Amino acid sequence: MQPYNKCKWCYGMGCLYCHEERRKDQEYPKLLFTADPSDPEDMRQLGETFGREALEHAFTKGDGIAEIERNAALASLMQMMRKAKQEQPK
Repeated sequence: MQPYNKCKWCYGMGCLYCHEERRKDQEYPKLLFTADPSDPEDMRQLGETFGREALEHAFTKGDGIAEIERNAALASLMQMMRKAKQEQPK
């Protein structure tokens, strides 16, 4: 078996952290926001969060990826609240 050479501690020489580093490397990234293409409100939120204007603002006037992450978290929360409200019986 090949040593794990992406370990940030030992670079594959063998250490106690290699297993943990391999596990981190193999985890899938968490999604920032998912949009249903058939839902116009989801697509509007997608544009507001990841559209050209949002990206230009984040990387010229804002604080970059941190702003995008905050906007995506807010969009996910708003989406969850909107969908929960739509599912409530009337």
